[in-house]
Amino acid sequence: MQETAAQIYDALNQFKSSIVERCEGYAEWTLPSIFPREGNNESDELQYDVQSFGAQAVNHLSNKLMIGLFNPSKSFFRLDAAQDFLDEMEINGIPFDVIQSALQGAERESVKELDRLGAREPFTMLLQLLIITGNALLHFPKDGNLEVHTMRDYVIERDLTGFVTRIILLDSKKFRALTKDTQDQLLAINPNHKPVDDIKLYTDVLWDHSTKKYTVHQYADSVQLTDETTKGVYTKETLPYVPLVWKLVRGQNWGKGLVEDYAGDFHSLSTAERSSLEIVGVLAQIKGLVNPAGLTDVAELNDTANGQWCSGREEDVSLLTFDKLFQSMQALESYVTKKERRLSKAFLMDAAGVRDAERVTAEEIRLVARDLEMSLGGVYTRLAQTFQLPVARLLLSRIDFKIKGESVEPIITTGLTALSRSGDLDSYRLFLQDASLLGAVDEGVRAELNIESILSFLATNNNFDLNVAFKSPEQKQADQDAQMQAEEQAVQDEVRMKAEPQVIAQQTEAQ
Repeated sequence: MQETAAQIYDALNQFKSSIVERCEGYAEWTLPSIFPREGNNESDELQYDVQSFGAQAVNHLSNKLMIGLFNPSKSFFRLDAAQDFLDEMEINGIPFDVIQSALQGAERESVKELDRLGAREPFTMLLQLLIITGNALLHFPKDGNLEVHTMRDYVIERDLTGFVTRIILLDSKKFRALTKDTQDQLLAINPNHKPVDDIKLYTDVLWDHSTKKYTVHQYADSVQLTDETTKGVYTKETLPYVPLVWKLVRGQNWGKGLVEDYAGDFHSLSTAERSSLEIVGVLAQIKGLVNPAGLTDVAELNDTANGQWCSGREEDVSLLTFDKLFQSMQALESYVTKKERRLSKAFLMDAAGVRDAERVTAEEIRLVARDLEMSLGGVYTRLAQTFQLPVARLLLSRIDFKIKGESVEPIITTGLTALSRSGDLDSYRLFLQDASLLGAVDEGVRAELNIESILSFLATNNNFDLNVAFKSPEQKQADQDAQMQAEEQAVQDEVRMKAEPQVIAQQTEAQ
């Protein structure tokens, strides 16, 4: 008998229970509201820990990632048309400028659609989930708003390479909100259903190895809502369910987050802050000591008004001090500072940030990209392929931009691609700066130099493509021919201008 989606979900859900419990602990150190413990509701306070440094670290890194991945001032991708596609369009009478204008228009419209969806808030939450728990599921429907699901809402299966072969998403809906046909089928199974009952909804996304496509079926408890004619069929590129991980170990279904990598430091920081709080509570106490064998009467001393006198000896009375505790407090403060410094470096809190300004320069965004890529060990570039690229394709689908095969493909313009282009641009600039110095050399010295060899040396050492830097022999010959034609034309024009007055005079005399 074939297992139902509910049975498969329950079986896979058992394997992730320990992972979920561990991630709840990571959330308590950082942002408890992102992944609260199961059973919490809106009346419960979610601040479990005594320190807030973890929340500050995750918020900082997620905002920095958001700036780097989705720069608000420009598109995060461009559309690139294959040369054979452009040639085909040109044969059909469509010039390159028209095609380029259409592609750029689609890019701008996609970014506008992202703004219309209000994507920045759910995307930031998604990045926070990845940092803390290492997993998140983005639902990008054809119509409607974006949805971000935590690992508590779904189960997932991958092959050894990490390719997703199955996702089962669990949601719920009130019985009264279901269609009449579905209600009747559920009542036939369980006549005791009430209108306010929560019905579990399962969305089963399964990879079909024969068709190389995903099929999507939906179920209300054990009632199948879709059949072969109403099921969803998607390619890898068009699937609206995008499972994301921060870091994935080969052969595992669930990813690991950045907080897990630094769990020891977060645990130590939390323990030290808790101990510091307890010591502060003791140090805040003010208590006096009275020698029980002394002459001072404690009751009389307490009853004496401020500024009045009572009998007693000064040596009988003293204040309780905590010198050793104060030393321990200083040691703990030093320990906490060391942990915060280490975590600050891991979460890029010590790196230069982006100005809070209306217009942020492209160079500042490139600096953010470089910090992210160097510090996060390739996670930034991986997110460009697993997060940005699917979003770009789904945005194009949402605005009904038709892509003919793979002739027009979105190219992500952040991550290593952006850094590579930035490096090429730096090479251009450095080469031109070095080459401009030759203009300041004395003409006598220049006459003794092999300028072309020097330029080749400068281009090579600035990592500048020689084919781009210098003209080919054919181009040089063409330029010389063009210059000679221009000089000949200039001579002909000069002769004609000199001859025109004589011709006019001769015509006047003839008349």
